Amino acid sequence: MAKSAKKTNFSVPAKTTIKKVKLQELVRGKEDITASDVWSFVRTHAGNQPSNVTIDTLDNVDASADKPFPFTNMTKDGRRSRIFWSMIQGVENVKGEKKSHRLDHFFKFACREGMSKVQMLDILAAFNGGFSRSSKSYGTAFIKLVATPPQA
Repeated sequence: MAKSAKKTNFSVPAKTTIKKVKLQELVRGKEDITASDVWSFVRTHAGNQPSNVTIDTLDNVDASADKPFPFTNMTKDGRRSRIFWSMIQGVENVKGEKKSHRLDHFFKFACREGMSKVQMLDILAAFNGGFSRSSKSYGTAFIKLVATPPQA
């Protein structure tokens, strides 16, 4: 005895609504950004998920220049230059097809290069304009974090 197939009618909504989501940004103000500020931002605005946060460079970063960040030498191949280039260009996905600017992908790449996810010195240097207060560019931000709130 053969089973009869049930026919189901799928209806497409006549009008779809697009919900606008306000993106939250973490940008350096007058005070230095610390690692706890970054994690607090991720917890508060991204649902404690680094995958909901992207790293965006600011307008003062020239990606075509040999030295887009004035506080580090990026012409030589080394771990620090690879980490800073990944902030600008993004991190390749597993298949090597796409570049991602998501914070979780950056952490995975940068931790393999030797950066600590807890201290995140390279991200803080890009936020604060250098590794040392004596740096000429200290106080100038070069990146910002943008959080997309998780779906409810």
